[in-house]
Amino acid sequence: MGVERPVARQRAGPLTGLPALLCEFRVSPSRITADLGIDLETLSPDTMIPFAAALTMLERAADETGCAHIGLLLGSRHRWSNHGVIAPLTMTAPTLRRALTDFVTWQIGYSSGAGIYLTRVGDAFALGYGIHDRSEPGSRQAYELVIAIGLNMISALTGSAVWPDEIMFCHSAPKDVSAHARILKAPVRFNQNQCCMLLSANAMARALPGSDPARYAQARRAVGEALGVTIDSPAARLRGMIRPQILKGDPSMAGAARALALHPRTLRRHLAAAGLTFEGVRDDVRFVVARDLLGLTDLSIGEISAALAFSTHSAFVEAFRRWSGMTPTAWRSDNGKARSNLRHTAPVAEPKQEAAGLRPPAPTSGSRSDQREPGPISANPALHR
Repeated sequence: MGVERPVARQRAGPLTGLPALLCEFRVSPSRITADLGIDLETLSPDTMIPFAAALTMLERAADETGCAHIGLLLGSRHRWSNHGVIAPLTMTAPTLRRALTDFVTWQIGYSSGAGIYLTRVGDAFALGYGIHDRSEPGSRQAYELVIAIGLNMISALTGSAVWPDEIMFCHSAPKDVSAHARILKAPVRFNQNQCCMLLSANAMARALPGSDPARYAQARRAVGEALGVTIDSPAARLRGMIRPQILKGDPSMAGAARALALHPRTLRRHLAAAGLTFEGVRDDVRFVVARDLLGLTDLSIGEISAALAFSTHSAFVEAFRRWSGMTPTAWRSDNGKARSNLRHTAPVAEPKQEAAGLRPPAPTSGSRSDQREPGPISANPALHR
C-alpha cells in the first residue's frame, strides 16, 4: 500500500556481537544468514544492511538457539562506545536529556526502518523504539535488543548512576520472565502499546561525567558531516516520528508538522516532491503498528483501535480491511502461530558467560526511584494492562 519507497536499511552495529553469542549456543552463524547474502563474521558495525534482513537474522537466531530472549542477551553485551559517530556526541553532552535528544535526532541516519523517540509524559520521559517499515518475525527480538542496548547506553553515559523507573514492551509476556528480571533489573510491563523505558525528570537533568564542551562541539561537526544529509529529509523524519505521534493520540497533519517544526504546507510540499502524501505515510505506519500489536500482544481490537487514534472501532476495522483485505480479527487468527510459539517456548540453558546481566545503580537522587509508584504514561487504557 502507499507509494513504493527505497528498501529500509539498518546499521549493522547492534548485530556484530551475534556470531560470538551464537557460537556459545553451538550454532553456526551461517545457519541464520543462509540466502541473505550477509557474512555475519566479517560484518562491519558501520555497514548498512536491509532492515528486513536484520529482523530475519534475529528471528532465526531465536529459533536456532531455542532462546526466546536472544535479543535481550545480545543487547546486554553491546558496548555503547562502539555505537559509531553518535557515541562520542552523547558521551560528551552536558546532561542526559541533551545526550538522548541528540541520539534521537541523529539515529535516523542509522536506521530507516525504525525510530527512537523521546516524549514527555507527565513528570517523566519515555525513551521508546518503534518499527515503522514492516512488521515481520523478528520484531519481538528487535524490541528487546534495543531496550537492552538503551540500558547499556544510559549506564555508560551516567557512570551507572541512572536506571529507568519502568520498562514497557509491546509484546505479550513470555512463559518464563526470569531472564527479563535478571537482565533488565527494573519493573517490566508487557502487552503495552509501545516499547519504551520511563526516566524521571531528575534523571534526565543529571550532568554527565564525560561532559566536555570542546569535544562535544567537535563531535557535533563530525556527526553532521557523516549523517546530516540523511536527517535533512522531512519525509524520512516524518516516518520516524509519526508512530509516537499517533500513540500520543494526534494523527493529524498539523500535529506532525508541529513536531517537525515545519508549516503544514511546507511539509506537504516536501512530501509531494518525494512522491508521497501525509495520509499515505500515516496509513503505512498505522498498518505496521496494527500488525505489531495484533501479532505480538493480547490487546483487544478496541484497545488497538484507540492506540492508533481511530475515532471509532469500526473506522479501524474498515481501514485494516482496506489495507490487508481482511478484518483485524481474521488477520490475528491467521498470524497468531508465531506469537503463541514464542510465549510458550521452554526455558533453555544460557551460555555461562551470561549471568549477572546489566547492573543498575543503587537508588539515589536523580536515579532509579523504587520508592514511588510509576505514574501513568498516558490516558490510553491500553497502557495500563
